Amino acid sequence: MNFSRILRFSRLFSGLIFLLIFSLMFLGVLSLTPLSKLQFIPAIFNFKNGILISSVVILAHLLLTSILGRVYCSFFCPFGFLQDLFVSWKKTFSFRKIGWIFVVFAIAFFFVAISYLNFVVGFLDPYSLFGKVVILIVKPIFSVFINGLHYVLPFVENVRSYEISFWLLIIFSFYLIFIFLFSLVFGRFFCNYICPSGAIFRFFSSFSVFKLSIDETKCIKCMRCERVCPALCINVKELNLDYSRCLLCLRCLSCPKEAIGFKSVFQTNFKRGEFFNLSKSFFIFFFLKNKLFALTDYRKLRHLPSPPGSISIEYLKQNCVSCLLCVSHCPSKVLKPSFDEYGLDGIFMPVMNYPKSFCLYECNACGRVCPTKAITPFSLEEKKTIQIGRVKLIKEKCIVYRDKVDCGACSEVCPTKAVFMVGYEDGLFAPETETKYCVGCGACENVCPALPEKAIYVEGHIVHNKATLREKDKKENIQKSDDFPF
Repeated sequence: MNFSRILRFSRLFSGLIFLLIFSLMFLGVLSLTPLSKLQFIPAIFNFKNGILISSVVILAHLLLTSILGRVYCSFFCPFGFLQDLFVSWKKTFSFRKIGWIFVVFAIAFFFVAISYLNFVVGFLDPYSLFGKVVILIVKPIFSVFINGLHYVLPFVENVRSYEISFWLLIIFSFYLIFIFLFSLVFGRFFCNYICPSGAIFRFFSSFSVFKLSIDETKCIKCMRCERVCPALCINVKELNLDYSRCLLCLRCLSCPKEAIGFKSVFQTNFKRGEFFNLSKSFFIFFFLKNKLFALTDYRKLRHLPSPPGSISIEYLKQNCVSCLLCVSHCPSKVLKPSFDEYGLDGIFMPVMNYPKSFCLYECNACGRVCPTKAITPFSLEEKKTIQIGRVKLIKEKCIVYRDKVDCGACSEVCPTKAVFMVGYEDGLFAPETETKYCVGCGACENVCPALPEKAIYVEGHIVHNKATLREKDKKENIQKSDDFPF
C-alpha cells in the first residue's frame, strides 16, 4: 500500500470512527462527552470558563491547519463527514458561475446575525448541526426501534422519548434539505461558504507549510481530480489548486498518473488562491456576540425556567451552541429543544418541559455533558440549592379548593416540601406553598390533575436564585437514609 492510499484510508477510518462516536454520544449510548470539548466552536464558547483546555484545543487545531491544511474539516468534523456520505461528486455547475447566489445568502445572514447572533451560530456550527440531526431525526427513529424490540425481547430496556415541537422539526428539516440539495450540486458548499469553523481554517490553510499541488509534468488533464473534488478547488485547465478551499478529502490522490501530491512551500511557489470567504463576515459577528446581546430585551421573554446551572437566560444564550447533548442525556427527559420559549434568538436551546416530566432532585447530568459550560457543572449538593424558579399556586383552579375533593399529589412529589398540606374545611387537607424552599423542579406541575389548566406551576427566574434548606436538611447534611422513606 503506497503512501497516498494510507492517507486516504486513515482519513476514511478517522471520519467513520468520529461519526460513530458522536452519533452514540448524542443517542445517549456512550458518555464520552469530554470529546465534545475538542470541537472548535464549543472550545471558543468555553474559553472564558476553561481557558487552559480551550486554549490548547484552539491552538492545536490552528497549528495543524497551519502545517497540513484543514485537518479538522477532513478528519474530526462529524457533520462534514456526513455530507461526504451523501454528496454525489458529479458536479453540473461551477462556483464561478453562481457566485452571486452566495452574495445573496451573505446579505440575508448578515441582517439576521445582527439581531439574533446565537440563532445564526446554532445553525452554522457543524458540531451543533450534527447534534441536531441525531437528536431531532435519528434518535426518535432509534427510540421507536428500541421500544419495538422491547415488546419482542423483554430484556431490552424501554427508552423514554422527549418532546419535539412540530414546527421546530419542520424548520430544521427544511434547512437540512437546503444544505444537502446544494451539496449535490456544489459539493461541501456549507463547509466553505457558510461554516464559521471553515472560515477561519480556510484562512490559515492558505499559509500552511504542506499543500497539495498539481505536477505540471505528470498531469494529462483527464479531469478526474476536478470531478471528484467536493470543494471545487481544482482547476485543471489552469493547473491550479486553491488550497484554502481544500477540505483534505484526499480523493484527488487517486490520480492515475500520481500528478497530485503534498509539497512544502519551500519546494515550489504556490499561488495564494482566492481565500476570501463570505462566511468570514459571519465569524466577525460571532466574536461580537457579547455586544450584540445587549440589544435583546429580556423583559419580553416568557418566564420559563432554564436548566439548573445555566445561571440565567442571558448567560445560556451567550454560551449555548444548541448542540442538544444535554437533551439527549437528561434521564427524566424534562429538557427539550426550545422553539419560541426564549424568543427567536434562543431557538434550539434547552428548555424545561414540565408538562412532559420534571427535573430530578439528585441529578447533574446536564452540567456534566455540556461542552461549553453554558450549563455550568454542579455537585449534587449544590443542585439542592439552585432555584431556577418558584412554585405558584392558583387556588381557584385547585380541585381541593374548587371541587372540595381529596388531592395532595403536588405535596407528595415535592422533594423540598415547598408544597405541603394544611387543614381545610370538612376534614379536607389543601396544598399551601413556601417559595423560599422551592428549587423549581416542576414535579408538582407535572403531576397536578387539574384541567383544563394546571393549578400549580413553576414561574422561572430570568436569573437563578438560591433556595433555602430546611433545618432538618441542614442538620443531616441532606444525607440519604437506608430506611424505607415512608
